[in-house]
Amino acid sequence: MMTKDDDIIMDEVVNDGGCGECVSDDNIPAAQAQGNAFDEDKAAADNADSAAAPADQIQQLTAEVSDLRRLLVQKIADAENLRKRFEREKNDATKYANGSFARDLLGVADNFRRVVDTIVLLEQEVKENPSLAALVDGITLCGRELTSVLRRHGVCEIPVAVGDTFDPGLHQAMCEVKNSDYASGSVVQLLQSGYMYNDRLLRPAMVNVSRKS
Repeated sequence: MMTKDDDIIMDEVVNDGGCGECVSDDNIPAAQAQGNAFDEDKAAADNADSAAAPADQIQQLTAEVSDLRRLLVQKIADAENLRKRFEREKNDATKYANGSFARDLLGVADNFRRVVDTIVLLEQEVKENPSLAALVDGITLCGRELTSVLRRHGVCEIPVAVGDTFDPGLHQAMCEVKNSDYASGSVVQLLQSGYMYNDRLLRPAMVNVSRKS
């Protein structure tokens, strides 16, 4: 049973706000303010990190796009070069498809030329023999027709004249001949005709070249 003195002590405790370990109501706003400041700092830091992250991602994506664009341009250039090479090879295959066949026909053309050169030496006999004259006309006509066919398919004889300067891209020197009438390195004799196939050398002209004594 509580006494009157006990009631007085309890009233004093209540009026004093409780024991010393209890937090006063005056300290609550300060604690809340400190917590709010911490939350604001944390939010600001998170916002800064969030702002920095997109900037890094944009820079990375920009670099990747630049690399992809450069790779795409390179692939397009490679594809275009490959297309041009295939086109050039196809044109060359069409343009020079008969090169081997034309080269084989050059032997026939050489034989016709030898026959014609021999006929020139027998000019008097040909005039005196009508049968021989008809044979010569037939041979000459065949030689001209062969030359015409070769020319129609892009095979043309390389023009060579005595006194021309020796051209290693068109001529093949068989030997050097002492000759003071022409400059050194000039063609002095044609031994075998050369031919071009379109714009390619099919066979060089065999020539003798002069040299100073």
